Amino acid sequence: MRYVTLGIGILCALLAAIPPAGADTFVRQVMHSDAFTMMGKTQPATDDTITVWFSKDRTAMSGGQMNAILDIKGQKFYVLDHDARSYSAISLPIDLSAMLPADDPNAGMLKQMLEMMAGSTTVTRTDETRKIRSWNARLYKVEIASTFLSIKSDSWATEDVDIDMNVYKAMQQALFSLNPALRGAADELAKIKGLILLEEQTVTSMGTTMTSRRETIEVRTGKPPAGTYSPPAGYEEKPFDPTEAMGHGGR
Repeated sequence: MRYVTLGIGILCALLAAIPPAGADTFVRQVMHSDAFTMMGKTQPATDDTITVWFSKDRTAMSGGQMNAILDIKGQKFYVLDHDARSYSAISLPIDLSAMLPADDPNAGMLKQMLEMMAGSTTVTRTDETRKIRSWNARLYKVEIASTFLSIKSDSWATEDVDIDMNVYKAMQQALFSLNPALRGAADELAKIKGLILLEEQTVTSMGTTMTSRRETIEVRTGKPPAGTYSPPAGYEEKPFDPTEAMGHGGR
């Protein structure tokens, strides 16, 4: 479930304060995923820290199951594999079906699978509010349903900070485009106003239920480390394999 369990929170975490001149915005989140068993194989509980840096036209995300860089001006989305010391450069806008090899004898079947995996997304704004850390937050109910999985999230978001919707929407669209179940979800999820501070999510797939909790613990402005918005030096560029996203159902 690689891309699915990114959660809605890390995507909406890009809704952070507009940085002052010369400064970028930094967001830190912690995520806990409970243990689960699928097809007889048990996955242990995990704890991850996810960090996001972004400027007005670039974003870099690190940690968890996704390491990526968005370059809006260059119209590129980079997916990094630190273990393999490689990266894939994907042109924007992302279209998984167009990335399938035309000479693959299974291309037609793969395109049909993409359509079958497409899901529907519903965001419901509630009147329930609470204080989280120093921010006032509102509860949004999120439901995503597709042929192979369902996702339900309680997302607490704050409008106490200013937001850069252009950067947020671009990163959200790129990330969701890599997940067949989330294609087209960006516009609906944009109904969540502000930065998500807390997200509790349940994913059900193939009769297995997986639960996770993600919390924003830091939002600040500053200067990112050198090279933050570029693939690391020495990394090899490799073509992106769209069938990986399909085969893993998103993870």
